[in-house]
Amino acid sequence: MADQPRPVTLDGRPPADSATVEFVEAQAGWPQRYAEALAEIDGTLQHEGILGVRFEHVGSTAVPGLGGQPLIDIVLLPPETLDRADLVELLLGLGYRQTAEGFAKDQQRLWIVAAEQANQALRLRDWLRQHPEDAATFNALKRKLVDSPVADAQAYVRGKQAFFATLIALAEAEQAAAHPSR
Repeated sequence: MADQPRPVTLDGRPPADSATVEFVEAQAGWPQRYAEALAEIDGTLQHEGILGVRFEHVGSTAVPGLGGQPLIDIVLLPPETLDRADLVELLLGLGYRQTAEGFAKDQQRLWIVAAEQANQALRLRDWLRQHPEDAATFNALKRKLVDSPVADAQAYVRGKQAFFATLIALAEAEQAAAHPSR
């Protein structure tokens, strides 16, 4: 079986070969680009008889009004019974290249993860979708980081981590309050 990618996060990790960060304001076409990528991958999976893979659009392009790197981040959550090697082979056949973080093609990044690995990314995405004021604050923070004199990819990631931690803690506290028995 192929090496498993690291768990997905919404920390804005750029491709390993990227030293700078490109930031663009929110684009109306991002949901359509996700839908097109999803259709290609899911259509091929179904054609090959691979069923039950769940897809999630994460990252800045998944949050309306949020700017960021113009990369469509997609999480693939396969059923436990699926041999990941089959999924890797299929993605490579579709032109994705394997990276240290997952897979990449054009302006798309993909990760194959188990559901529990995706929970943090999904919580953050959902929080930002439901709290536009936090999305606006996050957008301003990212713009400030990109415009700073040390706007390399690693500084950009480090600059966002404390904000992520705060929002994830808020999301988890809200979920705990809504479902005290969990």
